[in-house]
This record gives sequence, structure tokens and C-alpha cells, in this order.
Amino acid sequence: MRPLGVVLLLFAVQSARSADIAGLAMKDHWVRIGNADFELYSNAGESAARSALEQLERVRGFFAKASPLPLIDEFPARIIVFGSHDQLAQFTPSGGQQAFFVASPKRDFIAMWAAPDQYRFAIHEYVHLIVRHSGLKLPTWLNEGWSEVYSTMRPVGDGVAVGDLVDVRMNALKTEKWLPIETLTSIDSNSEHYRAGDSTGLIFYAESWALTHMLFLAPDYSDRFGKFVMAIHHGRTFDAACQEAYGKSAAAVYADLETYFQRKKMFGRVFKAPLGKAGPAVEAKTIEPFETRLVLTDLLAALGKKAEAEAEYKKLEGEQPNRYEVSDSEGYLALAARDANGARAAFERAFAANDPDPKMCLELAMLEEAAKQPLERATAPLERAVQLKPNYTEALLQLGLIQIAARQYESALQSLLKIDKVGPERATPVYAALAYGYFETGDLARAAKDAATAKQYARSEVESQRLTALLELIDARAKSPFPPQPGEKTQRVEGALRAIECKPAGNRAAFSIGDKILIFELPNPKAIEFDRAGTVSGPLNLTCGAQKPIWMTVEYAPASVMDRASLGVIRKMEF
Repeated sequence: MRPLGVVLLLFAVQSARSADIAGLAMKDHWVRIGNADFELYSNAGESAARSALEQLERVRGFFAKASPLPLIDEFPARIIVFGSHDQLAQFTPSGGQQAFFVASPKRDFIAMWAAPDQYRFAIHEYVHLIVRHSGLKLPTWLNEGWSEVYSTMRPVGDGVAVGDLVDVRMNALKTEKWLPIETLTSIDSNSEHYRAGDSTGLIFYAESWALTHMLFLAPDYSDRFGKFVMAIHHGRTFDAACQEAYGKSAAAVYADLETYFQRKKMFGRVFKAPLGKAGPAVEAKTIEPFETRLVLTDLLAALGKKAEAEAEYKKLEGEQPNRYEVSDSEGYLALAARDANGARAAFERAFAANDPDPKMCLELAMLEEAAKQPLERATAPLERAVQLKPNYTEALLQLGLIQIAARQYESALQSLLKIDKVGPERATPVYAALAYGYFETGDLARAAKDAATAKQYARSEVESQRLTALLELIDARAKSPFPPQPGEKTQRVEGALRAIECKPAGNRAAFSIGDKILIFELPNPKAIEFDRAGTVSGPLNLTCGAQKPIWMTVEYAPASVMDRASLGVIRKMEF
């Protein structure tokens, strides 16, 4: 915001001033201090660095207990605390910011300077980070307003007070002309009101804070604030969300806001959850200029200053060739620029040099798969990712999916079952993959249970329809004359369908495979999984009698599981 702006775009407008990366790295003493949640770099002195880390740890502890938003942060946020505002200003899109948050494919950054009141700035930016990871889609006014309301949090007794007045916001509301509610709620990060550093921007932030303050904390509104936020998240307009949550029009809510401010009695709230406790003392390590330059260049890249970042990476690469850290960063820069080939090449160099970044390994695997490389090209980096970070949810999910694609169903189930926390945002893919793995290994009861769970969390009609089809297939196979048993292992052959023999005792299909005719039990088509490869146009009609030869791959359960004089029962047809 201005002055507490959040930069959420990967390609922000570049400031005219260039950052003096080498100067900052060479002339100052930089330290790194961190834990599982934050990695903090600072040239403001060890004391300032330790203080900032402890403050962030305590704030995170509070949000872990009291936040209405889930904390989903599998990788530590990178915090940079500069020794002066002038140093910070070299990286901000405009010089007036006291702190900012920026997200990038590599890391989330919070940058600030060691100001006397940095505590409030840090909280504001950290709330932006929480909102981003929560998956909530919030308009700019609500994102900024909510962050500013929380920025005033302070310990009181056995809890935390939120909602103190912010002088700069109160002064703007007194002296500046208010924006119409339609204007306020339609402003986005590209709008002049958001980017301006003058009174135009001040009143936007002040009104955003005041409106959020009322909706979040005022007794007439707070109980239904969650419903309002979810309506906004699902794409409702401000007016529609107000009607849905409060039974009021946007104009009526705006009138309440004017009264709320004019009566000079704005409500606060005490959350019965204390600030978290700072962890044990962590050693602060002095870092070499090369690492400092790389970290600061990563910040440039996150801000969308591609040309500057690219030039700095080339300098670093020239000084110390074959450092996986540089290849890693170059890959993320290409990824942000949507250069998939460039990102894959850089990540492959980093991987070959034993880069221990599990996130890079995941990104490389996804790029290899998108480039239609052999499955093992994606499997290797995923296996390294989960070796480095055993609880890495997304890597475990993708490894499970690739193992399913490779028909390694038992291995896929082992990978997927290592996911210890399945949030709503990943419930459908995780449980759908589990359902399919159990289905293919013959455990239909568990397959049906997980498919039903996946459908419960489906976020689109297409997802819901696919899971309905899977549930119907599971049910049909369970009711067929040849139901599978847990642990079933299927086999595959290729051949041409020649004939279907229909008899009261059961249907059979004849295939020519090589120079032989092989017979398979043919259950109800509803119990067969069909996979179209595009080689056959139109529907597949399994009618009795001789067939026009259709080449296909047949997956079948061997006859050892049945008392039948055939090769086995068909489970899947790919054609």
C-alpha cells in the first residue's frame, strides 16, 4: 500500500531508480537468521534482525490460534530488513513505502526497514501473505483494509487487542473527500487510487481501513463478516455480498460507515489468544557478499524487474560458474516470465548440481511432465523433493499421480497416504487419486469412500461429473459376477477385438493377439473402464456377434481368480 503497499503483481511497474546490489552487499555487514517459518536477512544489525524475527514469530503464533484464515505456508517466508529507508526505497515501486509484500514463484518476500514502528508494518504485510496462502480472492480494498486493521494488534492481559485507531487514517478521513462506495470497492492494484502517493491514495487506504474495521469489528456486522467474505470470495459484487450477508444494500452499509466514523466510537476486539512465544535463540550467521547479492537479486526478480535481475544473475554466474543457487534463481525468473523451456533448462542444471530446494524439484517435475518427457524424468525430482521435505503435500500428490500414470498403484497409495493434512483446496485431487489407486488394486469399499469425499469437495461441475462416473463404475464393478478382491493385480495385452459371444451364463469377447485367438470374460459394460486414445471414431458398440476388428489394449484380471475357462475378466479397454 502507499505507504504500506503490497505488491501482488509479478510484473510491477519498475521504478526509475536501479538498486545498487553490489554496493549494498559489499559495504554492509549482512546476517541471516531464521527458522522453519521465516528466513530473515538484514544489514541493520543482529539486534534489529533478532527483534524482527521474534516479532514475526509471535504474530504468527497468534494467527495460528485465532485467525479465521488457515496458515498454509510450507516454505519459510523471506524477510529482508534494511538498515535505512533509503535502502528499502531502491526496491520499492515508489519511494514512499515503509514496507511491502511481494509473492513470486520462488519465495514470498516481506521487505521493510528498521524503523522504530516496524512492528505494525510487519504485521500488515504478513496479513497479506496469510490472505494469499489462504486462497481467498479478496478485492484490493478488503485486502488492504483487513491488513491495516490487524496491524494495530497489541497484547492485553491474556489476549490480543485488535482495532486501535490509526492516526494517519483518521486524519485522512477528516480532511479528504471520501470516495463513493462504488469507486472504493471497484479499485484494483492497477488503479490510480491504489498507486498514487498523494491524497488520492491516502483516502482509498483510509476508507478501506474504516469500512473493514466496521464490517469486521462493529457489533451489527461482525457476526456475519465471515459470510460476507465468502460471498466476496465467490465473486459476488459488493452490493450483492452486503445483501447476502447483512440484508442491506451497499448504499445502506455506506451510510452506516459514515455514522460509524462520525460518532467517534469505533469498536475494537480482544481475541482470547495470546501472541505466540518466540522460539529458542537462533544463531545469526554472517553471510558472504555473493549470497547477499543473490538474495537481493531474487527480490528484484520477485518485483518483476526482469532485465535488472537477469543482468545480476549473469554477473554472479560469471564469478562462480556452476553454482546451483544461480541456476535455481534463473529458473524461477524464467518461470515468472512464462518461459517454460528456459525454466526447465535452468532447473535441470540446478538438479544435476544437487540443488537441495524441494520446491525447485517440484517445479522441474511439473515442467518435465508438461513437456511430455518420459515419466522417470518427472519421478526423479519428485522423489528428491519428498526426501528433502517428507511432509511436502504437493510433491507427494504429484508423485502419487505420476505413479498412477505409470500403473504403480501400490507405490502411489504409499505416497498419497503420507500426506498428513489435506486442506479443502487439495481435498478433491488427493482423495480422487486415492480412490483410483484403491479401485485399481481391487479395494472397492475404500475407493468408494474416498471418491465420495473427493466429490464432496469438488469445485466445478466437471470435477463432480467425473467423480460421479467413478462412483458408478465402482458400484457396477462391485455388483458384477466377477468383483475384484483387495490386492488384485491386472495384466495387459494388445490385440484386435474379433467377436462377442452372448450367452445367458455370461458374455465373452474374442481377441486376435499375435497368431492366437484369446477369450476373455466380458462383464456388464458399466463395470468396464473405457479409455479412448482417439484411434476409434464414434461410440464403441459392444454388440453380439462378429466384430469389425478394433485394435485395443485390454487390461484384465487373470483367470486364477475365477473358475472360468478363459484368460480372465476384462477390467479396462483402451482404444
